[in-house]
Amino acid sequence: MTPQALLQALKELNIEEVPVEFGGPGFRCAAWLTDGTYLPCVFVQPIGWYADRRVELIKQEFQGDGGYRFYPNPLRERIKGDLTWSCSIAAYYIERVEPCRFAIPLSLLSQVRGETAMSLWLFALETAERRRVGFSGGHLASMIFFDLPEDVEFSDFVTVRNVDRNKRLPKCEANFRERMFFNCFADDEPPSQADLSWLEAET
Repeated sequence: MTPQALLQALKELNIEEVPVEFGGPGFRCAAWLTDGTYLPCVFVQPIGWYADRRVELIKQEFQGDGGYRFYPNPLRERIKGDLTWSCSIAAYYIERVEPCRFAIPLSLLSQVRGETAMSLWLFALETAERRRVGFSGGHLASMIFFDLPEDVEFSDFVTVRNVDRNKRLPKCEANFRERMFFNCFADDEPPSQADLSWLEAET
């Protein structure tokens, strides 16, 4: 699919947009690739915001204010970090998309309150029948997809249970962590035009 067609397909499926505070902007879906491969969790992000953010982070490293400023070569460490954790698929390899059952609704995720410990979030979801399932994740941006019991959907949950004062959850029938997902950066921006006037000046 072209990036434009991909984003249009997601809108036609009424897939909710993930805001910046939860790792967006972007859209969560499942995808079938052109070779028949099925990817259950794909996060489609318009590339403009991501590109601007990368530029900002690189500038911070140049200025000595970035997250890798204490390393001998901050910019190189920044690039290594981006490459090490990159897991992406190009839009042109996607044939069709569909809703993802592992995408936790933002109406539930927005009720999760605070880190239980550094880089650890714990919460539980409860159904109307009082079935309770526990979930844990490292940080909000990685908590957009979660494993689920086979006989439960996120739409079955009606209550969010956060940890108590002692940082404990109520008893749960099962516990799940966030799922691995593929990023897809959809370049829906108009093509940039290179300034080649300097070539004319030399001739």
